[in-house]
Amino acid sequence: KNTGVYHYTFPADQPSARIDYIFTNKYTKPVDYYIVDANVSDHLPVVSILEL
Repeated sequence: KNTGVYHYTFPADQPSARIDYIFTNKYTKPVDYYIVDANVSDHLPVVSILEL
């Protein structure tokens, strides 16, 4: 489900684009998510907590 909340994750040094997504199916429920502020890639990591 689209939560309507968007965060920019690319490029990591000056995020200005929304190109990273987490997709689920009917067997998982998104509980929470957050963006990690770490320069380990050209994208900022997106972490999601899912309920099975």
